[in-house]
Amino acid sequence: MDNFEAIAAIAMPDGATRVYILSDDNFSHRQRTLLLAFDLPAREADFSERTARFERAPEDRVSRVPASSGGR
Repeated sequence: MDNFEAIAAIAMPDGATRVYILSDDNFSHRQRTLLLAFDLPAREADFSERTARFERAPEDRVSRVPASSGGR
């Protein structure tokens, strides 16, 4: 059984996603080192009905805290 150890995904110019998966042979003659690439076609998302919008109240917003001044 091959041992897959790495995965990466990149956005293609046409909106598709290319996923790379890398296996390692672990210095074994029974395994292989492979670089596999899969192209996932772009798909138009329609989130209008399925996505809820959450509005944060002003008091829930994170504000910046001043950094401490040295060793005081």
